[in-house]
Amino acid sequence: MKKNWLYLFALICSVALFTACSDDELANWQKLPTESISAENLTLTTNSQTQANASVTLSMTDAQNGVLTLTNAIRGLDEVSVNVTATEQTDGSFSFQGATSVPMTKAVADLINSIDVTVSGTITQEGTATVDVTTAADGYLVKKWNLCDATYTDILNVIYGAAKINWEADYMTASGVNPATNIQAIGTLALHAIMQQVLRDVEFRADGSIVASYASEINLTQESIMSAIFGGGVDVSTIEWVSSPANLAYWYPSGDNINVVLDIPAIIAQATQDQGGDSSIGETVMSVLEMLQTATPAEIKSTLNGLLQSVGQGTVLAELDLNQIADEDITELMSYLNNGFPLKYDITTPVLGDDVTTVNDVFVYLDKDFMDILMPALKPVIASPDFETMVSEAVGSYWVLLKMVLGINSLAEINDVWDATSLFKVGIDLTDGSFKLPEAETSAE
Repeated sequence: MKKNWLYLFALICSVALFTACSDDELANWQKLPTESISAENLTLTTNSQTQANASVTLSMTDAQNGVLTLTNAIRGLDEVSVNVTATEQTDGSFSFQGATSVPMTKAVADLINSIDVTVSGTITQEGTATVDVTTAADGYLVKKWNLCDATYTDILNVIYGAAKINWEADYMTASGVNPATNIQAIGTLALHAIMQQVLRDVEFRADGSIVASYASEINLTQESIMSAIFGGGVDVSTIEWVSSPANLAYWYPSGDNINVVLDIPAIIAQATQDQGGDSSIGETVMSVLEMLQTATPAEIKSTLNGLLQSVGQGTVLAELDLNQIADEDITELMSYLNNGFPLKYDITTPVLGDDVTTVNDVFVYLDKDFMDILMPALKPVIASPDFETMVSEAVGSYWVLLKMVLGINSLAEINDVWDATSLFKVGIDLTDGSFKLPEAETSAE
């Protein structure tokens, strides 16, 4: 019996010794963590804002090679795997680097061909990692785009202009007029006049940043807008244009959309600098935004309604009631602060006024689905007498003529037109060059 116990003890010692020897014989690359690394154990740097739920996983195949998987680290790409080469450091950690190209396979592929992803960093046996990710998009969108510098029309349809409205509705007035068609034409001319005096160009850079040239001082006048509506031009010769910093807004492809993300802290910091360093307003805005991130839809509505009442006191803004917007739509709107505003786009090559000249044109817009979220809150405002008074005072002596051209008796009728709407788009028109034709051949400007 004692001999059996001796054999058993010897066997246990042998197994323990073998296991200990096996652990000691593992190479350092085999000791690296195989589970995902995130949060406090991950230091991640990307071209744009880093997402809170990003993680990385490194799977080594041998001492010099592995696959780094990025999850939620690159906006628009849920998961990317990159083959990396690794080098052991004196402390047992490993540095790595690699690159891959991710083709675009969804509808947005006509704007973006691919996104090149380059990674580098270090990973320790204790499960911490530092990762630098650089992305570079390649495709039709990646360039500086000018706002269209003139308007060209096909009857009442503006096919080329700095900003456009496309509106189709099955609604006719008693006099046989379709207000949506007329609002589309008049509204486009007005928006064109406004945008021409506000924004000159927009650059979608390969690294995902957006840089724009905008007017240093915005000085819109009733005369310039109404002149553009009724056939006059827009004089931009005296406008001083300035370029925005590169860190205020970013873009990324997502499914059928181009998402635009606003870096609100950076925007507030820039605005504070422009105002001579007064940070009080910026701090208030940031505190409100931080609170809204974790608030319920009901709390969000209550807070924003209070702000509208305060800021818009004595104006139609105070008549906006966000309680009319569904809870799920409030949640979706708040998600845009983190994930970006989803912009649709149309690519066209319109033929302009001489029946020969064609332009490359990208119309970037918000559509009816987006506006349907806001309309429950906007409809009471549109129907209010205060709103009609505000608009009539803004256009002055043109008001009677404008209502006649639009074919409506009052602005409240727009709500009925919206209920019959089948298509709505509003956005800016971008072109990759200047295509002004001789003045005699253009319909405006």
